This record gives sequence, C-alpha cells and structure tokens, in this order.
Amino acid sequence: MKVREEKKRKVKIKIYANAMRLFAEKGFDNTTVSEIATMAGVSRGSFFNYFRHKEEVLIFHVAQYFDSLELEVSKKLANKSPIEIIYCIAERFAIFAYENKHLVMPICFELLNPNSDRSKHAFLSLAIVPLIKQNLESARAQGQIRQDYSSERLSRTVANSIFLSTLYWANYHPERCIQKELKTSLDLCLNGLVTD
Repeated sequence: MKVREEKKRKVKIKIYANAMRLFAEKGFDNTTVSEIATMAGVSRGSFFNYFRHKEEVLIFHVAQYFDSLELEVSKKLANKSPIEIIYCIAERFAIFAYENKHLVMPICFELLNPNSDRSKHAFLSLAIVPLIKQNLESARAQGQIRQDYSSERLSRTVANSIFLSTLYWANYHPERCIQKELKTSLDLCLNGLVTD
C-alpha cells in the first residue's frame, strides 16, 4: 500500500473509532459530525472526504463486522447447503444486532432509506447482501428455489426480511431472542405462507 493510501486509511479508521466511541457515549442521534471531527482531530470538511454522512459510519461499522463473513462461508460453512448458509448469515446478523442494540435502528433505517441512492450504497457496502444473493443463486441451480424471479429480487426480499425483522425486534420486542425472531422471519420468507 502506498504511503498516501495508508495515511488516508488511518485517518478513516481514526474518524470511525471516534465516531463509534461518541455513539456509545452520547447515542447516535445526539452525536454531531462536528463532534466526531473534533474528537478525531480533523476538520468537519475532512470528515466528508471519508464519509458522506454520519449514517455511513454505521454502514462502515457493519461492513467491518462482516468482512470476515465471506471467508467463513467459503471455508467453515462449505459443507452446508446454500439455504443453511443463509440461515447462518442471519444468525451472524442477529449476533451483531444484539451486540449493537443501540445502533440497530439507525443502521436499519439507513439500509431501508427512502433515498434509493443511499439505501443502495448501504446495501452494496455490506458483504451480507451479495452472500445472500450468491447462495440463492446456488440454491436455484440446485432446484431448491423458484425460477420465476430474478436472484436480485429474491436476495433483496430476504435481506429486507432480515433488516425489517431486526428493526421490529429492536423497536418493539428487545426482550425477545433476536436469533429466534430472525429464524422465524426467514422461515416465513423462504418457505412461504401458503400451505400445499
């Protein structure tokens, strides 16, 4: 890595680390970009060279958590079916949500942002979405899922089910087990509501 790129990476990590500290201390909504920049020792304008908005720091946080997921899927979960892997992905997201309860709502709101550019950017920044798509495509090739919708549409539906169920859990029923909530949501999403 070149010296300039390494310096930029270090500044981004410094901004990220200080933002996460402030989010933990003050809450996401009560933290400003100016406070993050000051704590990181950069100007407010410099913050925007690394993150387009405060919510993007959260997406970066989720991405950091899931960076190893693709490697884990290819190595540790290689003996599982594509559908089982999707359940494992949801389990990992449940663990993340439980460990980051105070950030679930703003993260999910960003993933479900009505601004399609922001929502798309958030989705594409996370390894979880392409992994769902990859495993749905494998399941389709094995004849395990329907053929009449694109894998893009199906993966968005599954991911949205995970994100909305997590948001519902955080907002209305944090006393429930998030792992069970996401499993139930995936069961309904993947197996459908209609009986034969």
